[in-house]
Amino acid sequence: MGRISRKIIVSLAIALVVMAVVTGSAYAGSWSNSSSKNKNHRNLMDMKPFLRPDNKKQPLSSVDMRHDRECRHLRTFMNGAKEVPGPGDPNGFGVARIGLHPSTSELCVKINVDNIAPATAAHIHLGEKDEAGPIVVTLPTPDANGHAEGCMHVDSQILEDIADDLDEYYVNVHNAPYPSGAVRGQL
Repeated sequence: MGRISRKIIVSLAIALVVMAVVTGSAYAGSWSNSSSKNKNHRNLMDMKPFLRPDNKKQPLSSVDMRHDRECRHLRTFMNGAKEVPGPGDPNGFGVARIGLHPSTSELCVKINVDNIAPATAAHIHLGEKDEAGPIVVTLPTPDANGHAEGCMHVDSQILEDIADDLDEYYVNVHNAPYPSGAVRGQL
């Protein structure tokens, strides 16, 4: 596949993600067709609410993305081009969805990444979009399929700081070929 074709495909994928965000849709089209050779391929926009095993609409407390006044919901789209100082993985992309619960000192996260070598770590870092910064929160590491989710105890002051200055924090996922970060997305 030529460079121009790859750029067109990446541009279309980005357009689908933007369309989903603008319309609020959890489905903006398929990332692959039914004849795809990759049977493990998943739709990165599949960010369904975390439901209890009995499918009631109350979320699990272990992965709690509840909608309440004290919870701040964040989503960032990650790619290798956003890595600083770079380079990140030029083909990698992903989505991180985060719920901040300062009143309970809890942070819940769901991460999906694709087109990167197996992840070795994921973090929230302090740093504006043009700088690399220190780790503030260690997140669950995506598995071999590029998926991670969970909740963890985080000091409520850190959660409040993140919520108050989103543009000063970013999420990134690391792997062996890109130990400084394969993909990144500013909060």
